[in-house]
Amino acid sequence: AGSDYTAAAGTINFADGDTVAKTFNVPITNDSTWEGDETVNLSLSTAVGATLGTPSSAVLTITEDDPTPPAGSMQFSMAAYSVAENGTSATITVTRIGGDFGAASVNFATSNGSATAGSDYTGTSGTIDFADGDAVSKTFNVPITDDSTWEGDETVNLSLTTPVGATLGTPSSAVLTITEDDPTPPAGSMQFSLAAYSVAENGTSATITVTRTGGSFGAASVNFATSDGIATAGSDYTAAAGTINFSDGDAVSKTFNVTITDDSTWEGDETVNLSLTTPVGATLGTPSSAVLTITEDDLLCGTANGIFCDDFESGNLDAWSASVP
Repeated sequence: AGSDYTAAAGTINFADGDTVAKTFNVPITNDSTWEGDETVNLSLSTAVGATLGTPSSAVLTITEDDPTPPAGSMQFSMAAYSVAENGTSATITVTRIGGDFGAASVNFATSNGSATAGSDYTGTSGTIDFADGDAVSKTFNVPITDDSTWEGDETVNLSLTTPVGATLGTPSSAVLTITEDDPTPPAGSMQFSLAAYSVAENGTSATITVTRTGGSFGAASVNFATSDGIATAGSDYTAAAGTINFSDGDAVSKTFNVTITDDSTWEGDETVNLSLTTPVGATLGTPSSAVLTITEDDLLCGTANGIFCDDFESGNLDAWSASVP
C-alpha cells in the first residue's frame, strides 16, 4: 500500500430484496521498476443482516508489465592466467557482467593440461555464488607445487559449467600457465670427434664420428657435408651430406660414412674437407670442421739405372733391377 496500490476500506450495502452484485475499486500504482507479480489481500468482515459466505477472503494479483531486469552472465575475467612455479597458488577470478538480477551460481573445476594434478598443482573444484543484486567478482585458488626438476612451462585447464540464475559468458574456459623457475638443463654442443681423420685409398669408406657433449637436454640436430680439399668428389670419393639427429637425453655419438674411390693412379695423399653447420637445439662445438686424409696406396714407378718403385711407406726408395708388375 502506498507504492504498489492505494489501500481501500468501506462498507457494501444491500437493500431489502436486493441481490444485485456490488463493487469497490482498488487503485493500482504503475511504476517502472520490475518487481514481478505482487498480491493484495482482500477481506470481508462484520456481516449484518445476512451471513458471511465463502469466500470471504480473496487475493488480488497485480501482474508485472515492466521488462525483467537482466540477470547477466558469469565468466572468467580472462582467458589466460599465469603464476610462477614458486608462487604458492594462483588466484582465478570469476565475474558477473551485464546484469545482477536474482541469485546466481556457477561450478568451477581444474583439469590437467601439460601439468599433472598431485605433482604440479592441486586439483580443485566448487561453486561460485552471487546473491541477488551482487555483481562483485569472486575468486578461487589453485595451489601450485614447487619442485626442483626442470619441466618447462606447464598448463592447467580451467572450466565453468552448470550456470544457475544467469547465463554462461565468455570465456567459460581458460588456461593457467605455471612458469618454470628452475634452471634449464644444458643442451650441450655437437662437434666432430677429431679434427683429422685418415683412411687408406683402398679402405672402401671412412667413418666420421659426431659427438654431443656437455649436456643432452632436448632434441638436437646438425647438418654435415663434405667438400673438395685436394681430393675431388666423383673421382677420389663420393660427396656426402645430411643431418645428424639426437633425441632428448641422447648423448650417444653418431656417425656418417664417406665412400672412397680406389684408383690405380698415383696421386699422393689427398684431403676431403668435412663441416658441421646449422645446429638446432644445441650449440655448435669445436671442431666443427675437420679434414679427412685419403692415404695413397699406389706405387710410384720410374727408371733410373734400372726400374724402381716407391710405396712411400718406408721413407726410403725401394729399388729393383727387374721389372715390377
